[in-house]
Amino acid sequence: VILFNFVLICMETDGQAEYPGKSSTSAPAWASILMDVCYLCFVVELGLRIIVEQRMLLKSRWNIMDISIVVLGFFEYLLKWFGSGLTRLGIIRVVRLGRLLRLVRVLRLFSVLKELRRLIQMMGSCFKTLFWSLFLLLLVMTIWAV
Repeated sequence: VILFNFVLICMETDGQAEYPGKSSTSAPAWASILMDVCYLCFVVELGLRIIVEQRMLLKSRWNIMDISIVVLGFFEYLLKWFGSGLTRLGIIRVVRLGRLLRLVRVLRLFSVLKELRRLIQMMGSCFKTLFWSLFLLLLVMTIWAV
């Protein structure tokens, strides 16, 4: 569900970038409905987690992030349903940034897959070397250009 929601958010963002003059509902109707279904899945998952974990729920940072995602999504839907005249306010943009938190849920998948997590850590450790290699390459090319 998380990866599927990621694809839908990317499609919606692509639609907004393609038609910047249109409203934020430039995504196809089916994509909007599927995003609503994904949000409903997040709400059901959180509700089940509240029932199962009870007092232990707030001890995990992932759970706190999930609660934040669901609450921000709820505010987004409230503004969409009741605040049709408020579309130009900055508050809607701030609430829509909460959608980016849904993408952070993808990081949870990395903690489950050991091999993928190791690969990402190795790539991250190579960036310093790659940066200095690029710097040295630019320096040599600049010297040869002169």
